Amino acid sequence: MPPTTKMDLKLPFLISVLVIEGNQSMDIITPEQILARIAALEKKDLELTEFNKRLLAMVENQREQMEQKDMTINQLLKQVNVLEQKETDNQNLKTEVSKLQARIIALESKVKQQTDIKENQEGNGQKSAVPFLHGLETHKGNIKSEFLNVILANKKHLPQTRPEDVHLAEVKRIKPDKEKETLKIRQASSAAELVAFHAVIDLGHVSHIGIHQNIVFESVLLNLASSYHVQHGIFIAPTNGLYLFSTSIMADNNGKIIYTELVKNGAVLARTQGQGHSGSHDQGSVTVVTQLNASDEVWVRLHCCADDSLYGERYSTFTGVNVNCIVRQSLSVFIKS
Repeated sequence: MPPTTKMDLKLPFLISVLVIEGNQSMDIITPEQILARIAALEKKDLELTEFNKRLLAMVENQREQMEQKDMTINQLLKQVNVLEQKETDNQNLKTEVSKLQARIIALESKVKQQTDIKENQEGNGQKSAVPFLHGLETHKGNIKSEFLNVILANKKHLPQTRPEDVHLAEVKRIKPDKEKETLKIRQASSAAELVAFHAVIDLGHVSHIGIHQNIVFESVLLNLASSYHVQHGIFIAPTNGLYLFSTSIMADNNGKIIYTELVKNGAVLARTQGQGHSGSHDQGSVTVVTQLNASDEVWVRLHCCADDSLYGERYSTFTGVNVNCIVRQSLSVFIKS
């Protein structure tokens, strides 16, 4: 005997319904009509079953997508926590380095004072202060060692793309002798990393300058790191850091006022003004310090007014330097001393 299906169980009920409907309408329902009705109902039942399957598949798909989103959010939260911890470590390291630098500067001052005293005493025939100075030099060496140990202990936390932080490429310990150990330092920041430029306008007159037109300082006297682009008069920062910029603009002797502005990525940092008169010139200058990221751009442009002019002959200049490079070089010379 074949297995009983859901439709077999419904069949007596459906037949009775069809018979009742036929009696109520006073129509005679033939067996063929009953079978046709049953076939139609079976078809609808199959369609509903298929629809339910698709609906369940959609629900399951939505649930999986929600689970994947939850996993992604959790991963992002973990990454944020790691970055926050690294930032905290960086801040702590900067604080320690600043304290050690302050101690080194104070000790340098003391050594200089005692050296002056020693020279005066030797000149007057008094007892030398060499033992005391030797003690100060030893203390200075201890502070240097402490400074380098802090750098080494936190080397993994130092940002790798920020040249304004302390960059010491490698510190190797040499086998200690009887009383002290010597540190051999190789500095990663070589002279090639210095960033500085100085450009001037050699032309006698530069005329027909439009509003917001770049002022091009065509004679480049210094361009370390090749960061000043003379074609457009734009400085492009090669690395992150603290930069100092200065510009001077000489007004032409035509009675007009020339307004210029020093801009960073299009944002105004400072402005200059100069008004020449018949037979005389006037010069406006400004100096700023600003933080730059790599690829940031700084240039000088005309602020006002249209069709203006300026005077060159090296009276109009544009200069910039990465301050962090100077600090690192000075620190390196002190550590090696």
